[in-house]
Amino acid sequence: DTALVSLELSALYAEQGMMQDVKNLARHLVPILRARNVHPEVLAALTLFRQSAEREDVTAKFAQDVLIYLRKARYDPGLRFEAPAAVDF
Repeated sequence: DTALVSLELSALYAEQGMMQDVKNLARHLVPILRARNVHPEVLAALTLFRQSAEREDVTAKFAQDVLIYLRKARYDPGLRFEAPAAVDF
């Protein structure tokens, strides 16, 4: 739930150009979820999101894509995350 809310806020912040707020949220996601032993694919998706936020090139669309993935992965732990081709990692 923490990750879902954080990604929803990140999408709103990205739309408004509030990149420092996106970075702050992204920095806290991975350590929190790593401590909760979530599926490695979820951690990978959130790591890509954090890296994009650190570079300040995360978009609201990418945040929403990760959010959609997390919602689906909640019920399908083996679901793989596929980053959009337009996102440069």
